[in-house]
Amino acid sequence: MTQPGGSCPPTEADSAIDDTQRLMAKMETARAKAVAPQYFDSGSTVQDIVMIIPTNTEARRAFHTVAQSAKRGDLDPLHAQYVCITGDRPIIGYETRDVESGETEDETPSSPPTMILTGHYRVNFALPAVRTGPTWVIGRGSGQKFGPTRNVDMILVAPGAIGFPGLAAAHLFLGMHAESGAWKITAGAKIEVDDEVYKPGESAILRQPKTSIEVLGMQYSVRFEIDSPQSELDYIQQRDEMLRGAGIPLPHTAISGIPMRGDNILDSIVFRQGIGSGTFGSVWEGFDPKTGQLRVAKRIILKSAQEAPLVEREIKALERFNEHVGIIQLIEWRTSLNGKNLVVPHYPLAVDLIHKKGAAFHQADWNVILWEIRRVLCYQLLLGLKAIHGAGCMHRDITPMNLLVFPHGNIPQATLCDFGKFCSTATDVDTKLAAWQFLPPELQKDQKNLYDQKLDIWMLALSLTYTWWPQTKHLRPRSKTDHKNMRDIRSQDKGQDRLLGELLADMMSWDPSKRPTAVEALKHKSLRECPAVSQEAAQPLKRPYDDNDTSWHDGRFAQP
Repeated sequence: MTQPGGSCPPTEADSAIDDTQRLMAKMETARAKAVAPQYFDSGSTVQDIVMIIPTNTEARRAFHTVAQSAKRGDLDPLHAQYVCITGDRPIIGYETRDVESGETEDETPSSPPTMILTGHYRVNFALPAVRTGPTWVIGRGSGQKFGPTRNVDMILVAPGAIGFPGLAAAHLFLGMHAESGAWKITAGAKIEVDDEVYKPGESAILRQPKTSIEVLGMQYSVRFEIDSPQSELDYIQQRDEMLRGAGIPLPHTAISGIPMRGDNILDSIVFRQGIGSGTFGSVWEGFDPKTGQLRVAKRIILKSAQEAPLVEREIKALERFNEHVGIIQLIEWRTSLNGKNLVVPHYPLAVDLIHKKGAAFHQADWNVILWEIRRVLCYQLLLGLKAIHGAGCMHRDITPMNLLVFPHGNIPQATLCDFGKFCSTATDVDTKLAAWQFLPPELQKDQKNLYDQKLDIWMLALSLTYTWWPQTKHLRPRSKTDHKNMRDIRSQDKGQDRLLGELLADMMSWDPSKRPTAVEALKHKSLRECPAVSQEAAQPLKRPYDDNDTSWHDGRFAQP
């Protein structure tokens, strides 16, 4: 492994701004070709993750001061490991200070050029401090392991530097977002990131492969070196191994959080990786470019103007119920033309609906979730149906895949999602809905039987039964025999789940007229007698999801 103060491959930012500097850069490039690569102890090649490259004279002089200390061995090894020296070059026309007298004078082109060490700061998983855990510090870091303080504290100029007017020690905390793995810079001093100002303590998510930053007059380019699918896979493997070794929970996602060329960037999501597909289109996962929180984009492909009304219906339904407990929140929607016009001259047209990422019910580990909590989730979902049915509408596509759960404090939050089959009437005869397995017996193929909102009641109860009584997954309750067997399985339990099983049995009555409405179901004794539900009911019914609340993030509802 390259030692602190040793040679590193030159970067494009080392190219000088005048002929003399360019010549020096070419010479350094030739010399650097003989430099050995960096290695893990196992012998596998490790590339840099991030490089912070000085791009103006002030930043280069500041780097020179730190590099000199590293080269002399005066800089603590913990700090020096992030310093990568690529050579030296002349700096012309810069004010110098006489250390003894304190007087300054300007260098001129006729003066011998001042030679400074060139290079950059780098982070990779081969560095000792990075390899031993996610508390990475250069300078004075936080010394903590969790949440926003998974960081590298980059010192951008040596404290007490002599000879460089106007420069002082500046720290940037470079780290990963705990949930998404997205990289961010937290300001230790007032900084500008792509011309946006951040005060000390504020964070900027790195959403581009290259980002410009300025601190105390020093300008740097923050550049990700992970730039191919294979290097991204290697990065994820190395990152996860390092976090596991430190006993730290992994990000709650399969994405890397590394921005790359070709990403889709909207106001509320950066994404490029699909995680699922269906007849509607596909689902993509990414992160919020402002907060780093996980986001998903449901991408619908419109093939013609005739399909636009269906998508418009879904968007209006989400917007209509956007503030209701138990219903997924629509953060933003955009077309591939970066607008909100669904009728365009040419198709196909991609439409992205942006939501927070939750775990589908069929993916959660219910073995560790108390029945008291499950009753709260049922209560929340019924509140969502109450809102929809109270407006004279129907959802018509309730399945375990379309029930989401989000971490939130001590009690998670459940929502209905996917409003692609939404109907703005309380009755209908259309049978192009969810899979037949989830539809109630009053619907029959090739028949225009009238049904009402009790369809949603059946589908919700069946989805919860399949999820919480996994031994019923092979049953198809549209058959009277399987319908009875499912009821018997739910009634066998003697604990809290027995009461909830009674409610779900009522909601799955063969005769739709005997099923309770959402309002009636909310009054069932299984919910009324649950202390957690009573506590939930006492709170104002407003959207409870807080992006900053990660106290419930323990992996139980994290998708793999």
